[in-house]
Amino acid sequence: MNSLHETHSTYSIRGKESNPISNPVKSSLRILYLTNRCNLACTYCYEGLGDTFKYGGMVPAIPSLKQLIKQVDDIIAEEPEEEKQTLFLLFGGEPLMQWKNMKDVMLHAMLQKNNIHFNAITNGVLLTKPKFLKDFISFFKEHHDIIQKFSLDISFDGVGNGERVYRNGKKSAPTVLKALAMLSAIDEEIMKFRWRIRYTIQETNIDRWKEDILHLNKTFNPYRIITSIDSAMEDKNLNAHEKLKRDISSLRSLWKTKALNTPVCGFFCDTCDECAGTHDYKYYYTDKGLTKKQLHSENMGPFEDSGQWDSSSLK
Repeated sequence: MNSLHETHSTYSIRGKESNPISNPVKSSLRILYLTNRCNLACTYCYEGLGDTFKYGGMVPAIPSLKQLIKQVDDIIAEEPEEEKQTLFLLFGGEPLMQWKNMKDVMLHAMLQKNNIHFNAITNGVLLTKPKFLKDFISFFKEHHDIIQKFSLDISFDGVGNGERVYRNGKKSAPTVLKALAMLSAIDEEIMKFRWRIRYTIQETNIDRWKEDILHLNKTFNPYRIITSIDSAMEDKNLNAHEKLKRDISSLRSLWKTKALNTPVCGFFCDTCDECAGTHDYKYYYTDKGLTKKQLHSENMGPFEDSGQWDSSSLK
C-alpha cells in the first residue's frame, strides 16, 4: 500500500506529466531564517518549540541585519544574471517578528537585482495587531515595486485544531481566521498582492480537511491553498488512505466544474497554470551563514545544525 505522502503526491506527479510547464522560470530557492523565535508553540513544530518554551525556550538565533545583507549580496553575486530568478523565502520561527529586518532585506535586494521574488511564511498572528497591520500596508503602499514581487503564506490547519497553540495552550485558530479575514478585506486598490493558505493534513483534521478547504475558498478566496501531509500521520490507517483519495477526487471534480475557484496545490496541476517556476536545490541561511544545501524535493529538517549534515553538499 502506498504511504499517505505518496497518495497525496500522486495527483501532483500525474498533473505535471500530463500538463508540463512549457516555459518554466529558472530559479533558485534561497531560504533566509530571520529568527528561530515564535509567538506560538505548536506541538509538532520541527524546532520543538512546544516543549522548549515550557522550560524558558531555546537560545535565540536571530541574524543581524548586517549578516542578512551580506547573505543577500553573496547570493546575488553568485547568480547576477536576470534570466534566472532568485526566490527569497523569508522564514522562521515567525519571520514577521523580525519585520524591520525583513523590510530592509527586501529594500536592499531590490537595489541589486530585478528578477527576484520574496515569499514569507507566517502564522498570521501579528497581522491581527492594528499597529502592525498599518505599518505592513503602509510599507507596501510606499513600495509598489516590492509588492509586485512579494507573496505571503498563512499557515492554518483547521478550525478545531489543537496543535497550533499559544504557549499557554490556547488555540490559535480564531486569531488566524481573523488574520485571513483582514487580508481578504484589504481593498485591492490600496494594496494588491498574492497571499496563500498552507494547510497540513494530519490526524486531527483528516475527517474534515475537505470541508475546511471549501470553507477557506468560499470565505476568504486566497490565491492558492497549499496542502501537505503531516509526517506523523500513520500510514497503516486504511480509512485515512481511502478518505484522502475520495476527498481529492471530490475537490478535483469541483475544480473542473468551477464550483471551486481556488487551486489546491498540487491536486489540479493538470487543469491549472501551476507555479511556472522550477528550482533544483534549496539553500538554507541562518545566523551561521549558509548551513545547508539540498534537493528541492527533500524535507526541510531542523533550524539548527544537527551536526549530521554533509558539509560537502555546500560546495
